[in-house]
Amino acid sequence: MHPVEIRVKQLFHIESNTESIQPVLSIMFSDKYVVYTIADKEAEKLNRLNFCRVEEWSDDTLDDLFNTYSELKENYYQVLISYNFRQSMLVPAQSFRKSDGGVLLSGISGVSENNSVVSEAIPEWQLYNVYAVPDHVHDRLRKQFSRATFRHQVSLELRNANAASAEGCF
Repeated sequence: MHPVEIRVKQLFHIESNTESIQPVLSIMFSDKYVVYTIADKEAEKLNRLNFCRVEEWSDDTLDDLFNTYSELKENYYQVLISYNFRQSMLVPAQSFRKSDGGVLLSGISGVSENNSVVSEAIPEWQLYNVYAVPDHVHDRLRKQFSRATFRHQVSLELRNANAASAEGCF
């Protein structure tokens, strides 16, 4: 008998028994982990938090994730997905052309052909965040969560820093 390969390993889990009226699912995908929370938008209370280690993202890994954590298949008031993959770069808005995003990112970090290149405007900072997401991850998540909001972690962090008063924050 062959040992079962563990693709998604839970490192910690927090859960409360609170019911959510407006449940919000927030998921962050990284090269080596996935973390998700379920919170109530109105009550601003955390109901669940899971942090899992992942060796590599594959279709099997995604299947394991969604089969192991069945709550990821439920309906939510809102779904927020954040990517935190390493291949990301900031480009000044005045010199950015969307058609150049993949070329720029590939030249700097060697993006493979199996990645979707996404360009995300950060107008508060007059920047674009150009980042890569493995195709199979991005495609699966867009199908699984058709109404989700997708962002990169760097973009979220910059948006949360007030550009007008964040002098010296970089």
